[in-house]
Amino acid sequence: MPDKTKCEGQASSTLHVKRENEANPIVKPEEGNELHIYSAAELSRLNQQELLADIQLLDGTSSSEVYMCQLMFVFSEQLKRSKLNMAVLKEYQRHEEEFLRCAKDLDETTALCDAEKQKYDSLWKQRLDEFMAGFSTISLKLKEVYQVSLISLLIATAERING
Repeated sequence: MPDKTKCEGQASSTLHVKRENEANPIVKPEEGNELHIYSAAELSRLNQQELLADIQLLDGTSSSEVYMCQLMFVFSEQLKRSKLNMAVLKEYQRHEEEFLRCAKDLDETTALCDAEKQKYDSLWKQRLDEFMAGFSTISLKLKEVYQVSLISLLIATAERING
């Protein structure tokens, strides 16, 4: 986390870094250790990002620290200008209560659906078991009928051959 004193600015021995395209620098070297007080017009002409870049250049601050300082400044300014809207929180609470109510309804409906599916599955299994029992009974009776008719056919054939 960047050092807050670096973000807010530190006194530096060099007062200004003049750029090539800069004709009239805002900061003018002054004699002695007096602190220059800027007018509102001078302050409005200052570019905060350039000032932070100057601090980075002069102090050897890393770019991530400068970026964090910029973000902290922007967020603090936004926080100062913002107005809290408590209605949004009440609206959120209302939506959350509605969501919880719907989730409870969904859970209850899902439980009912699961119970009905279990009933359906048990009835389906019961029907299958009864069908298989009836099918087995019919198969056994049919085998008996075929065996009896086969035996009677064999007996009739044997009598013709012998007779």
